[in-house]
Amino acid sequence: MERRDQIVECALQVVAQGGFKALTHRRVDRAAGLVEGSTGNHFPRREDLVRAVIRRVSERDRQVFHELRASTVETAEHLADVLTQGVLRMTAPDYAVFARVRLLLLPTGSDDAAQLHRAVLELLEATLTHLGLSDVHVRARTVAALFDGTIMHTVSVDPRPLDPIALTDAFSLLLTRPLGASGVQ
Repeated sequence: MERRDQIVECALQVVAQGGFKALTHRRVDRAAGLVEGSTGNHFPRREDLVRAVIRRVSERDRQVFHELRASTVETAEHLADVLTQGVLRMTAPDYAVFARVRLLLLPTGSDDAAQLHRAVLELLEATLTHLGLSDVHVRARTVAALFDGTIMHTVSVDPRPLDPIALTDAFSLLLTRPLGASGVQ
């Protein structure tokens, strides 16, 4: 593993354990077993380190959905299954660090984190449009909330195994059920 990749992996660990406030060059150096100042040689500003963490999480998320063949989705039922498989993958023990960091990104207010979230919503909206579903903006936000909320609950509150059938049913309902006239946009 290249030094830069090692630093990013250790930065992920630091964030997963202590949140983004804990992310410092010194802590990453310690976590990586490097001489103090080494992280700064690769990521001169803390902002550069944060961006590298966000990029790594984004890469892993894309990898998960690529492996699930998400680009081949042709029905709402298939999308519900892909979303369920994504949640199951992202709550698996070997993905726990990425899941925690991914969730910690949401409230940071970072432009990079907001851009990542917008990209996910845009992709979901495009998929819903491709499937011919109505109210794509509302559905995408609601589906994303169930997706992120289920991951958050599983990795931080209740680690019991998820019921994939129930979760697929919940996604299916959100994707296919007529929406009420709530005025939510």
